Amino acid sequence: MAPFFIGMALAEERKVDPIAAGLLSIAAFMTVTPYDAGGAYAVGANWLGGANIISGIIIGLVVAEMFTFIVRRNWVIRLPDSVPASVSRSFSALIPGFIILSIMGIISWGLAHYGTHFHQIILDSISTPLASLGSVVGWAYVIFTSLLWFFGIHGSLALAALDSGIMTPWALENVSIYTEYGSVEAALAAGKTFHLWQNRC
Repeated sequence: MAPFFIGMALAEERKVDPIAAGLLSIAAFMTVTPYDAGGAYAVGANWLGGANIISGIIIGLVVAEMFTFIVRRNWVIRLPDSVPASVSRSFSALIPGFIILSIMGIISWGLAHYGTHFHQIILDSISTPLASLGSVVGWAYVIFTSLLWFFGIHGSLALAALDSGIMTPWALENVSIYTEYGSVEAALAAGKTFHLWQNRC
């Protein structure tokens, strides 16, 4: 719902149709979301959770700005004044919707051609720099959680990308070290170290 409310709030600020901008933000979010969940043509729940709140915010802002740009250029269908406002409003969003969703579809297709998608790029651009921080990750997590709460965003949910983007590779590295040496003691005797973290709620 983040893309909807972000797009709606920005469109309201720009004095254009907020409902149309919000709905187009949701449609754009779903357009760039991969439809591959365990071999089925479906959206994986991992792309709809708190880990993607940042990509949802970005899409909401971009779509609302694009919608405002198109509407202010009068690239809309105008109906006579005798037509009810609700019908006229829905027709005025057709051309902006077609343009915005076409652009998002082309972006999604282009990224899929290279074996990635929008959400993964945003996830990697956040998790890779944080993973290289090493022990500073805990401090960054605490600071960003509080900072996001200050702006009214559920900090722990928004930073859930850390779990999949940083903690999962560390856990897999721990597993590979364990399977290579057969026991924790043997790995430690060989000079290997394990990644340890504690989750406190």
